[in-house]
Amino acid sequence: MNAKYYLILEGVKMGLYSRAKNYHHFTATNQLEIKQLRALANTYKKRLKQLINNQAIVEKKM
Repeated sequence: MNAKYYLILEGVKMGLYSRAKNYHHFTATNQLEIKQLRALANTYKKRLKQLINNQAIVEKKM
């Protein structure tokens, strides 16, 4: 997986010069893999936020 491509998908502005492979040359499979991992990471992030919020509500009620 290419971290630079992932960060670009996240909206991080990347410089023009890098040792990393140019993501424009990725195969469709490479791009799909990164996009799927990103979706998985976002799902976990949202779920973790829900769990933290739920725990805070429970602790407030005590």
